[in-house]
Amino acid sequence: MGRLAEAFEAVLKGLTLEPARPEGYYQAGKTALDLAAACYDRVMAAPPASPYRHQLEGDRDVAQGLMETGIKSYRKALELAPQDLTIRFSLANACLESGKLTEAEAELRESLKLAGARSPIVNSVPYTTWIKLRLARVLAREDRPTEAKQVLGALQPGQFQAPEEFGEFLVCASSLGSEKAAAHALEVGLARFPGDSELGQWKAKLRDVQAASGHGKDTALETGGSAKIAQGVRFLAASNLETDNRLAKMFSSPQEYRGFRAAFLRNDAVSSGRMISNLDHLPGEPGEALVLGSLLQWLSYRFYEKLATAYPESEAAEKLAAENLSSAGQQEKALEIYQAMLERAGPSPELLRAIARIYWTQHKWDEALKALESLNQLDPYDPTTLVNLGRICSYKQDHDRAERYFERASKRDPAMFEAHLGLGEALRRRGDDEGALREFKIASQIEPSNPRPHYALSQVYRKRDRRELAAQEMATFERLQAHAALEKTRANRLLVPLD
Repeated sequence: MGRLAEAFEAVLKGLTLEPARPEGYYQAGKTALDLAAACYDRVMAAPPASPYRHQLEGDRDVAQGLMETGIKSYRKALELAPQDLTIRFSLANACLESGKLTEAEAELRESLKLAGARSPIVNSVPYTTWIKLRLARVLAREDRPTEAKQVLGALQPGQFQAPEEFGEFLVCASSLGSEKAAAHALEVGLARFPGDSELGQWKAKLRDVQAASGHGKDTALETGGSAKIAQGVRFLAASNLETDNRLAKMFSSPQEYRGFRAAFLRNDAVSSGRMISNLDHLPGEPGEALVLGSLLQWLSYRFYEKLATAYPESEAAEKLAAENLSSAGQQEKALEIYQAMLERAGPSPELLRAIARIYWTQHKWDEALKALESLNQLDPYDPTTLVNLGRICSYKQDHDRAERYFERASKRDPAMFEAHLGLGEALRRRGDDEGALREFKIASQIEPSNPRPHYALSQVYRKRDRRELAAQEMATFERLQAHAALEKTRANRLLVPLD
């Protein structure tokens, strides 16, 4: 997976040697998020007919609490891949969370059919437990306790594969007043997954439910956005021991997959991360890239949990919390953390870049400009900051300032593609066609495979009525553009798309 994966492996080794170092957990979590972003870029660069683009959009929407939008995305994905059990399960979950119980029940029953179980009670098809547990939860929410208890009664906690399945059982059993069944399941779950934080919280929670006689109330625990994004791949691992699935195909042997699956389901972040770091490349297939991205995002969330438990007041824990929130689309919460750190510790390039990046993705140009200007005061010669300032000034139609920023950036780093491209655009707007042609040609020499300067060159040549050259540049643009989807996706994510 390149230098980033090598760094990830080195960080994981460092955690083994020095597990108490908070900065090590931060670096592991941050690197995992960087790799996840690279995977998601590959998913979003897939053709529009790929179901996994829509699945990723649904995952992101649901993680932000945008249930209606998420449901629409999942439905689009299902139209393209109606047999994909993970997508259908994700749709059912979104319907449940948004209170669409009839739709949730229908999708869960269809999921059971796809998995080969004609009945949630009679058929003991392996690895359909999580689906049945969710169905029982829906039935309980629909005030159909007898049916819900029938589904729960047919399940054996000793056969559960993941902590989430125990959690689902506890949610449903406690809401139905089945305290003995819940207590037994919790005992089995804690023995199977000792030290699991979510299951550990259920000890006190069950006592509270019993004391309050809170029958009929759904007592699900809060789940973070990054963990929600990974729910699909957790379901995939829990419901499929076999090696014929998107997750298993990433590993070189069935034994390797089973070893990873065991570590992953017991939430062993370090062991899971080490096995992932052994992969020799990022998957090219969008479905596998989505799975790996979700895994990496889950890893980062788990590293954050370790930090928050051992070092709740550390700067590393705050930074990784903000990184995870931002990656899950919860930008405002991430901003709150960054702003609090800024007020407490004063400005730093790292904090200002993080704040500017969030404002940039939100298209809040005034706020992003303010953060970048503060960053420029700390480091007046950083070419990336200068280019970003130039781009925002261009968006705000302040072309004179944009030109000055781009010119300064090109002088600080003559090999910087974005500096020359931005300067060329600024010169073209001012009517300096010769200057624009010069800068666009420099940009095309710096990145020969990038289509953007060729499009700009074609526009200038057309304006100057040099039709043959305009046609040549447009042909080059169209040829390169066909291979540029991944770069375009990456450019949309970053302030400046630099390698």
